[in-house]
Amino acid sequence: MAFTYRLFQAPQVLQKVLKNRGWKPATNTETCSFEWNRDKNPAARNTLPPLVANKFSGSPRITDKANMQYSLKRMKVKYNGAYDFFPRSFVYSDSTRPIIEKNIELLNQSLWICKPARNSCGRGIFLTDDLRTLWDDRRLSNTVQLTVPTAEQESQPLSTATPKTYIVQEYLKNPLLVNGFKFDLRVYVLMTSVHPLRIYLYREGLARFCTQEFSTTLRNDPVELYRHLCNTSVQKSAYRKLLQNHPGSDIEETLNLLGLEGSQPKIRLRSLFEIFDQKQIDYLGIWNEIKKVIIKTILPMSPLVPIQNDQNIRRFELFGFDFLLDSNFKPWIIEVNQSPSLSVGSIEDRRIKEPLLNDMLDVLFDTKEYLQPEQEKRLILDENSAYNAPYNVGNFELVFPFSPGTENLSFKTEDFDDILELLHSSPVHKIDSQRQREIPL
Repeated sequence: MAFTYRLFQAPQVLQKVLKNRGWKPATNTETCSFEWNRDKNPAARNTLPPLVANKFSGSPRITDKANMQYSLKRMKVKYNGAYDFFPRSFVYSDSTRPIIEKNIELLNQSLWICKPARNSCGRGIFLTDDLRTLWDDRRLSNTVQLTVPTAEQESQPLSTATPKTYIVQEYLKNPLLVNGFKFDLRVYVLMTSVHPLRIYLYREGLARFCTQEFSTTLRNDPVELYRHLCNTSVQKSAYRKLLQNHPGSDIEETLNLLGLEGSQPKIRLRSLFEIFDQKQIDYLGIWNEIKKVIIKTILPMSPLVPIQNDQNIRRFELFGFDFLLDSNFKPWIIEVNQSPSLSVGSIEDRRIKEPLLNDMLDVLFDTKEYLQPEQEKRLILDENSAYNAPYNVGNFELVFPFSPGTENLSFKTEDFDDILELLHSSPVHKIDSQRQREIPL
């Protein structure tokens, strides 16, 4: 069978992968095998429908920051400890301000990270220990801006009291550090069906590092941006300057010890977990907890995605889940990205994203639907699968349904109780309860 494709605002690495597979571009007058349309480009309406396409209608409801915090808080009220994996958070807007003002003394005992609800790539984020900053510019001395301002912004007075909606999260004060540096985990999740739900987790990802040593002491200094935000879009320019102006810096030495071969401050999860293994840290336990969190995050939000009207098109979605580990090795979900970056700016990117997209296409177009992973493709992560998922394609592991008895379960009250019971009775590795503030290399 000859495969064809049609791309709108697609990453270059995807074009490369498709061409290397021998697939051909489709014309507007033919039905193509595969379509990638990052932002629902209107030009796609003038073409014949594809067989397989990204983007479920309504999927932004899953990644919307406000929707996610509302959904997880609602689940925590009902299931308590089963949903203790996301920071205390709320939505700030004009309508919620009176409630915040009423509880301001209690809230201001914590440190908060405030994120504009509709922004990405670290834009517009600030740290504060006084939430009155959200509406009162006179409190800006209690605020640390975590955004590199544009030239236009630098010429104007600093203000956070704009009429915006913010997602306000309690800042994790005890992140796990490597040689004093904070990092987060980016993992990739492929959803190939919503009704019924089918979720694959990619058994590789990125550990993204800050380039300044971690501290929770608030200082109104541009350097703070590089101490707290792990986004590669934020850190890559800072790391490049460090390499040029301060060769042999602590972060450069740390990343070299972790096996970095690229020019950006991030490494493969495999490299990080190999270090964990050497330090006798149960990385499999961490990974299995991440699987559980992904399932418990998507399931209650899946009903927000309607049944698709274009029944003849098989839809899929590739998400980027961001996690922080605390000093107990517990994973905390920070956010879910609907359009994770697939740009290739380093060796590490290429080693992850090309196989990721190849395996994604194998999942979507495998005629047998399921394949066991080839021996040479196996990573350190799949030695002991948490749920013994029988169906894997390349490095994608089917994590929901996670056993034969869960194939027909969905987010209905009686079903969800069964799902949680099965999740927590699964033979998984226990995370070591010993606190370890920092991993020295």
